[in-house]
Amino acid sequence: MKILVLADIGDLRWRRGAGRADLVVSCGDIADRVILEAARAYRCETVFAVKGNHDPDTPFIGPIADLHLQMRERDGLRIGGLNGVWRYKSRGEFLYEQWEVRSFLASFPAVDIFVSHNCPRGVHEREGEAHRGFEGNVMGSGISNY
Repeated sequence: MKILVLADIGDLRWRRGAGRADLVVSCGDIADRVILEAARAYRCETVFAVKGNHDPDTPFIGPIADLHLQMRERDGLRIGGLNGVWRYKSRGEFLYEQWEVRSFLASFPAVDIFVSHNCPRGVHEREGEAHRGFEGNVMGSGISNY
């Protein structure tokens, strides 16, 4: 299966090429319109997404399927997701305390692919408080950090 993964695209139009994909996955901070343009450019009808901390608190435009605390299947793969980032500031959308993430994931079903906007603690973190990963223990949920 070919998966086109998108994240943090600030453009208001898709400008990154075309091809063929079986699934488009958005990891957040991308306008719905851009996600749909990417899906059309890659001739893909199945689109799964989570929201990032810069996305509005509105439902995704169809046919984008929201993965937040959901599990969906595609070609035998179980795919689940989590919106947002850890609460690094006092206001904004999709900001979670570390304990909330642990609680969300404690009963999350086992999945083959887990999609999130924020990385797990210790994986792909960058300098600065805003880029710290979630500390939630995902091992008990059937989700692996690696």
